[in-house]
Amino acid sequence: MKKLILRTAVVLLSAMMYNCSSAPTFQEINAKSNEMYDLAMDMEKNGKQEEALRLMVILSGLYGDDPKVKDYISKASAETKEEVMNDGMIGFNKGIRAKVTPTTMEKVLWYIPDRILDLVEVFDIWVNLGPQLGLGYKLTGALQAEAFVGGYVGVGYGQKKMLGLKTEGRSALVIGPFGPVATAGSSIGTGGFQFGAGMEVFHTPSKALYQDMKDYWGIGGRVGVVYLGVEAEIHPIELVDFLGGIFLFDPLNDDFATTRSLKFTSRQRDVVKSYVSIVRQFEAEDIDQYKKKYPTLSSSGAEAEAPKKDTPKKK
Repeated sequence: MKKLILRTAVVLLSAMMYNCSSAPTFQEINAKSNEMYDLAMDMEKNGKQEEALRLMVILSGLYGDDPKVKDYISKASAETKEEVMNDGMIGFNKGIRAKVTPTTMEKVLWYIPDRILDLVEVFDIWVNLGPQLGLGYKLTGALQAEAFVGGYVGVGYGQKKMLGLKTEGRSALVIGPFGPVATAGSSIGTGGFQFGAGMEVFHTPSKALYQDMKDYWGIGGRVGVVYLGVEAEIHPIELVDFLGGIFLFDPLNDDFATTRSLKFTSRQRDVVKSYVSIVRQFEAEDIDQYKKKYPTLSSSGAEAEAPKKDTPKKK
C-alpha cells in the first residue's frame, strides 16, 4: 500500500513532465547517482561550494557510507553545513541558501523588503490546475485529515519567498499522525529552484517529507475538484522569523540581504529533480538490496576533493 501510494504521486508528476511512468532499474539509479557525484565535483571545481555540498548531502541518502561522500561532507566547514543542511525540528521552514557578506548600504536597502517578505511568508496560497480530487485540513502534522489524489501545475506564493510556479503529484489518505502521504514535485520562481519527493506513514517533524517539501507545523487545508484546486496554509515558525528579523536576527536563513539561492542550470536542475524523485520511492528493503549490488559509487570522475577553504562571500 505504501509503495503504491508513493508511486501514484510520482507517476502523476512524471506523466505531467516526462510522459513516462516506468520504474527505473538499479543500474539506472546507479548511473544517476554517479552523474550526481560528477556534477558535485564540477561545482566544487567552479567554486560553487554550497551547491556541491547540497548534492553530496542528497547523495548521502543512499551513499552515506561511501568514503568519497562521507569524507567530503565531514570536511565541509560548519558554516557551509549550516547553510545547506536541514534542521530536524524546523524542517522545510529553514532556508537552504548560501550566506553572503552584504555592504552596509545593502543591509539598509534590504531591511524593509526582507521584513515584508518575512511577514508574507507566514501565509501561502496556491491555485492548482490539473486532474485532482479530494480535500483535507491540517493543524500540524499531528492533527490532520486528508483524502486526496492529483497531479497539477500550481501558481501562487509559498514558503522560501517563492512567487512562481510549481508542478506536483500528491496522494494522501491520512488521519492524525498516521496514514500514507506521498508528494513529488518542484517549484521555480523568486525563491530559486526547489525540488523534492517524499512518502511518510507516521508523521513526525524529522521525516524527509517535512524536511524537503512541506511544513510539519503548518495550519491550513486544500480542496481539489476535477481540474481545479486551491491550497492555503499558515506557518507559525515563519512568524517567529519575522519577529526575529525586526532585530536583525535571521533564524531561518532566508533574508535576501544576507543569503542567496543556490544556483543550478536547467540541466543541473533536471538531474537533481529526477534523482530525488526516484530515490524517494525506495523503501528500506529496496535500499538494502540496492546497497548490496552497488555499495559504493563507481564514478569515473576525479576523486572527491576536500571543500576549499571558505573565503569572504560577496553578493
